[in-house]
Amino acid sequence: MGHYFDYAATSPVCASIGCDVFRTFGNPSSSHAEGAAARRLLEESRRDIAALMCSDPEEVFFTSGATESNCTAVFGACAARARHSKVIVTDDSEHPSVAAPVAQLESRGYTVVRISTRGGRLDTDALRDALSQPVALVSIMAVNNETGAVYDIPAVRREIDRSGCGALLHCDAVQGFLKYGRNGFFTSQCDLMSVSAHKIGGLKGCGALFVRRGVRIPPMLLGGGQEKGFRSGTENTVGIYCFAEAARNFGSSALKGVYEKTLDAVIRAGLSPHIPESHCYHIISASMPGVRSETLINYLSSVGVYLSASSACSSKKKGNRVLEAFGLAPDEINSAVRISVSPLTGDEDIAALESALLSARERFGK
Repeated sequence: MGHYFDYAATSPVCASIGCDVFRTFGNPSSSHAEGAAARRLLEESRRDIAALMCSDPEEVFFTSGATESNCTAVFGACAARARHSKVIVTDDSEHPSVAAPVAQLESRGYTVVRISTRGGRLDTDALRDALSQPVALVSIMAVNNETGAVYDIPAVRREIDRSGCGALLHCDAVQGFLKYGRNGFFTSQCDLMSVSAHKIGGLKGCGALFVRRGVRIPPMLLGGGQEKGFRSGTENTVGIYCFAEAARNFGSSALKGVYEKTLDAVIRAGLSPHIPESHCYHIISASMPGVRSETLINYLSSVGVYLSASSACSSKKKGNRVLEAFGLAPDEINSAVRISVSPLTGDEDIAALESALLSARERFGK
């Protein structure tokens, strides 16, 4: 695999996941023994993930991933609250799977207020002003996937409750789940919360949406009535099991030490990091002055060190609205890379990263 520093995009499958699980092939909705075995595996996995979220199993609904979870939350919450308000409050650096459905609703006549996240801090004064009216939905991510900024979700919850605006609170917690704060830190604040399996060692194509008990939003997928009618379609039993197994084995306690060693190496190699005051311990945004990010990434890839320039979901698009919202200058944005680590990142990986960055600086630096 070389030396991998793109864990914010995806991660290797958890090593404890064995081949035996693929022998559980029954449809969980079938009444025969194979179906019953699949149903048991599904519900055991739901209980384990719910426990790590500090929620009830009945509040966890499985999806095909974070994009489906985010779209279901945004469209569902706004449909459920349409008679109350057609105002959405979000921030200016959301992942495309939140920003795009919000923009589509805006084109349909919704009013959207985008709160500044300059410097990685949510503007709570602007938030307070935005909540001085009836609001259908507030959607604020837990951890920014490009800068590593941690947004103050408890403060958002307090402002919603104080304002009486009546909004549902959705949180994209894909980069925060098991990686920041105690288990349940974000769940305890939200009405709706999205998580993804492949960011923590599960399989791609699997995620979940937490829906707080008592919150009612319409389903986005209709059909056979799986997931108690909330998300139709035969459940991805193997993917869900692997999600639970990866979550059970995720070594979050190791992250801070790995992050600090990696950040030290990045600074020694001559990069300028962009670290928010409140930040996670797995994402580093940094720039090598005078070297375009594409040039640096291609060179590093050629020597077996892998990182990225931005979110994998927006890497083909021009510009970078997230880093612009953060407040970086154009030359910093053009040279910015994202270095993301996991408990799997070893000292030899960090040494290889530092060596490759030093070589790149000598080769391309001015």
